[in-house]
Amino acid sequence: EHTEFCWSALRSGGIYKKILFAVRELRTYRRYLLSNGRDDYFTKRWLSFFPRKMRMFARMVPVLFGAVLQTSCAGALLRLIERLTPADRNTMRHIVECNPDVVLVAYRNLPSSSPDLEYLKAAKHIGIPSIIPVLGWDTLTTKGFIQMVPDMVLAWNEEQATELYRYHGIPLSHIRIVGAYQFDEWFDFSCSQSRESFCVTHGLDAGKPFVLYLGLSAREADKRLPGGYASIVAD
Repeated sequence: EHTEFCWSALRSGGIYKKILFAVRELRTYRRYLLSNGRDDYFTKRWLSFFPRKMRMFARMVPVLFGAVLQTSCAGALLRLIERLTPADRNTMRHIVECNPDVVLVAYRNLPSSSPDLEYLKAAKHIGIPSIIPVLGWDTLTTKGFIQMVPDMVLAWNEEQATELYRYHGIPLSHIRIVGAYQFDEWFDFSCSQSRESFCVTHGLDAGKPFVLYLGLSAREADKRLPGGYASIVAD
């Protein structure tokens, strides 16, 4: 095998870049608005990513802004603008120079300014197959909107397939369930010591369950909760 790494091309400036950034921010924000039953934390968080003038307008008339954005007409208009805006020439040139069989976009956060979106758009324009592997358990519900339908999305399970269809409009025919492949290597690990030995080492009672607390950084934690987010594993 031979692997090469290089810097991605960046979309050139100009009016198209500004238009696409605003449109993509609105589409992600709209997706959160249409996610009934979800906490509005992520909606408010994404609003903070808006360009300053757009953010001020949204906060001045939140009801009107949100109501208009949720209409099917608004959704169709935003999709049309994305479709009519040309792919970036720098990105297309880079793809042509690499001459790949497929363009794989490692979708994790996918902010509206991400070069990943430009590579997906350019690949579709050139006619090279594109694939998005889902990398995280919450990627499809708390991160950026998949702005263009790739040829294939690799999902972990049926739940993610449903999320792709419901929240991102990806047709089921474009989804393949392959499991959480990036965690496969963990199944090859073996325990370095027994539970009893581990408990003795750390002063734990092997006859009782214990909890492992995994906290995030203060920047990532939800400030509404005194301890932030946490994952617990009870044995």
